[in-house]
Amino acid sequence: DLASMFGGAGGFNFSDLFGFGGNQNRGTSGFSGGFDFNTNRQSRGQDVSYQLDIPFDLAITGGETTVEISGGKRLKIKIPAGVSDGATLRLKGQGQNGGDALIKIGVKKSTLFTREENNVILTLPLTLKEAILGTKLTIPTPSGNVAIKIPPASGSAKTLRLKGKGVTGKGDLLVKLSVALPEKSTILSELPAKL
Repeated sequence: DLASMFGGAGGFNFSDLFGFGGNQNRGTSGFSGGFDFNTNRQSRGQDVSYQLDIPFDLAITGGETTVEISGGKRLKIKIPAGVSDGATLRLKGQGQNGGDALIKIGVKKSTLFTREENNVILTLPLTLKEAILGTKLTIPTPSGNVAIKIPPASGSAKTLRLKGKGVTGKGDLLVKLSVALPEKSTILSELPAKL
């Protein structure tokens, strides 16, 4: 008999044993153990997914762009340098009723460049004369045009490395030389006169 063990029925409130008694300001249940039984709390809103396709160059260098979400709202977002195709960016509180907006990134293919981890690859065609004598050329990079020097006697197996011209802060630009051989009937005219 619990009542007799704790001094009789008149002096014992069974709810006191578990902390439910007396104080009505402890929360909805009155329980002091740290749990919250408030069923009226507003539930978290839903996440909403969107697709955003960006240029190859922007994926390499990083930068800002805009995305349109539901209701025609346009948001400015920051694209991190080196973002991968299929990556997802989360915009806190921009979904439904306080949920998040999930922006799935699609990286468009480039007609000039390919990517190998943090390095960017450019295939550069050369004439036979340029390959033999060497030359100076202006070439494109994801961050803008640069001037480079092609050393004499450069063959198709040669690759030039431009430091820091790949993924911003992480990679290089690899320039792979491709020597275009002329037709047999014109090969002599392509060769330098001093040869």
